[in-house]
Amino acid sequence: SATMPRNTGRRGTAKAKGSLGSKFMNQLSNLMNTLNATDPHFIRCIKPNDLKEGDIFSAPMILDQLRYAGLLEVCRIRQ
Repeated sequence: SATMPRNTGRRGTAKAKGSLGSKFMNQLSNLMNTLNATDPHFIRCIKPNDLKEGDIFSAPMILDQLRYAGLLEVCRIRQ
């Protein structure tokens, strides 16, 4: 009868493949370097009303959109 190889509980060595944590840290570092090297500009479109008509502004609707987009928090941070 064939014998099964003994399971040591290891999938490989950390040196050969790199640990999951070290891979994550390297990817995060690369992402942060890319983000820090850019000068992003964002355009946010806010719908003023449900009727899609000019000169009509629904303050609760606009406020909800600003909150959802995170713009109110950005304004607080920038002050």
